[in-house]
Amino acid sequence: MPQRAGLDPHADPHAAAQAESPEWAAVDRFLADEGLAVRCRDLFEDPVRQRLSALCYVEHEGRLLMLRRHKEPFAGHWTAPGGKLLSGEDPRQAALREVKEEAGLVLEERPELRLVTSETGVGAAYNWVLFVFRARPVVDGVPPELLSGPRPTAEGLLDWLPGDRLTEFAIPDVDRRLLRYILAPPGDPPYLIRIRYGADNEVADMQVKPLAREEFS
Repeated sequence: MPQRAGLDPHADPHAAAQAESPEWAAVDRFLADEGLAVRCRDLFEDPVRQRLSALCYVEHEGRLLMLRRHKEPFAGHWTAPGGKLLSGEDPRQAALREVKEEAGLVLEERPELRLVTSETGVGAAYNWVLFVFRARPVVDGVPPELLSGPRPTAEGLLDWLPGDRLTEFAIPDVDRRLLRYILAPPGDPPYLIRIRYGADNEVADMQVKPLAREEFS
């Protein structure tokens, strides 16, 4: 990875990554607003390689908006729409923007944070700190074709898949393991999940814990 001018390649990797990632401050504000007792720096396993991103499981009438991806990671598989955080953008803003850009849909005002996954792997496409949301689209005045499918896009094929049969489709193995947390009943806490991929890009190790809420007097 090329070094920016003024960065010491032998310095602490957390400090170097933070210097190159102005969005860390926006993520910290987001986490504080969520009342979560964790900070952005705590989420990383490899802050030099991992990139901040967000995706959203959008639900409508028992179906989930999914994208059959053209590109890695998980090319050929169905995943929720999402992408990398822009500089200064917080995770929820990124989820709202990505769904608008990829599907033309506006989400309800406050998508629910379900997971933060800290993912590391051999390939560059498998190193992420990923914020996973769940939301419903605004449907009043929306063209009917945006609430049905399939629809080809630059990123892949968009379609609304039945939520209760999602595991029958070609979704990544890691998503099969995460669905129970993503689609948990309202009020279930968000989770921090650390995932390590093996050389075959399959899950080699996964550690799950609830994200604690800060208590204020």
